[in-house]
Amino acid sequence: MTTQDSRAPDAAPGTKGASHKKRNEFTLVAKVKPGHEKEIREGVGKIFRGEAGGDPIKIAADTSLHDARFVLFDDDTRFALMTSFEGSWDKYFDDHFAAFGSSWNVAFKHCEGYDENWLAASPVDVDSWKKWLHDNQVTAAAYGTKYSDATVKEIHRALRLQKAFEEVLDNPDAAKALEHPALRPLLELAAD
Repeated sequence: MTTQDSRAPDAAPGTKGASHKKRNEFTLVAKVKPGHEKEIREGVGKIFRGEAGGDPIKIAADTSLHDARFVLFDDDTRFALMTSFEGSWDKYFDDHFAAFGSSWNVAFKHCEGYDENWLAASPVDVDSWKKWLHDNQVTAAAYGTKYSDATVKEIHRALRLQKAFEEVLDNPDAAKALEHPALRPLLELAAD
């Protein structure tokens, strides 16, 4: 039996995440500093509400991020960040640093071994920040996703196209044009 390297094909050497077609997973597990459970919950809430700097919805649309979740577990003694993205590990975190900057500190400063000065200093120490992320990264035992061949840009384009087509369908002046046989496959698909 042949084993496959589960790392992304363009992953940096030493990257631990698994991949499925165009999609890669990132799972970080860190110890929560004792007594910081409430702060970490508040911090991740601020990140998702866009109160920590950067709009998470816009950032997700502008980067290769497909999804993200933050989880406190083991009686709030451990903290996990789980995401899926496309492209290389370094590009993914470069994009997220550029988008979020030091707002990562809002939650992660409550984890052991994390130094909020990495992202708050001038100049910023992105390499140490990435090293901490990598050192706390674990590889998923298994990873799969339904739309592993679709990129974020392709998904957003498809949704925009769907919305535009629905506007055409709702326009009474379009009825005559929609009778053309070349549009039959689109109309059949729209009927689903």
